[in-house]
Amino acid sequence: MLEPKGILDPELFVPAGQMRNSIEYWSRLMPWVSDRFFLVGPRSYERLSELCGTPPGVTGIPAPEIWRIIGELGARPFVGSGDGGRASDGLSDYSPFWGELGNGGLLEADMRPIGDDQVVVVGSDERAWNVPDPGWGTTLVAFDPAAPRSSAWLEAWRSGGASEEHLARMSEHLFPNLVFHGGAWSHLGRMKLDVQDRPEAIAKALAVLDVHAARIWRELDQPRDRQSALGSRGADAAPENGNTRGDSSAMKRRQFTFDGQVLRCEWHIRLQPHTDRIYFRVEGDKVYVGDMTDHL
Repeated sequence: MLEPKGILDPELFVPAGQMRNSIEYWSRLMPWVSDRFFLVGPRSYERLSELCGTPPGVTGIPAPEIWRIIGELGARPFVGSGDGGRASDGLSDYSPFWGELGNGGLLEADMRPIGDDQVVVVGSDERAWNVPDPGWGTTLVAFDPAAPRSSAWLEAWRSGGASEEHLARMSEHLFPNLVFHGGAWSHLGRMKLDVQDRPEAIAKALAVLDVHAARIWRELDQPRDRQSALGSRGADAAPENGNTRGDSSAMKRRQFTFDGQVLRCEWHIRLQPHTDRIYFRVEGDKVYVGDMTDHL
């Protein structure tokens, strides 16, 4: 599985003439500079080098800071390894906002040498796109460098064969808000789901927990409301019923130790109506996954 790569839209650092010395323009770039995940494509790199000869003079940003920004980007060239045939369909929805009018062509040229099997996240400005959620094939578009990149990792996992082995191995990147018990991945073979369908079903359920569960628990107190909120996002979840809660041995099977702390994971996602469960517990900003099996 190829790790996702980030590439910066030249919209962010190849300005239109009237924006060259604008503090608004260069201030927009600063949050992206601190995230080294995002690199500079080869054609845009050529344009970046021109700034070294004639750096902008920006009132409100000291010249050394401008040099630092240019230097940071200059140290991050993107080296592609594809065959030059990467799809660029989604660029029909692209129109520079503060950037130079030719930036669409620059971005297309930057991406051309990247193979279609490589998931790429384009760091951009949403005002440069004519659709609310741009992206095509294995190309994703991000508008906030601080936003989680788990969706990019999921796309990389799918394009890399969508195996359970990779799902477990890359879980830290795929599901950054989930904490897995040491044996959580050991019992997938007990599930009754078809082995071809199982990885995607598990990935979708875990993604719902990763993105939504902690917030739902903060905002909603009642189990029924939490159940409904998870259901609206595609996860059929519930706490244990009264009969199971009254069975001490059954509840003991739902206890798991995480870093020395014993937690009861009685909430579960039902992958099928009568079998195949993901047992979890929400604590603060984290979701603890105790087991994924047919049934405890």
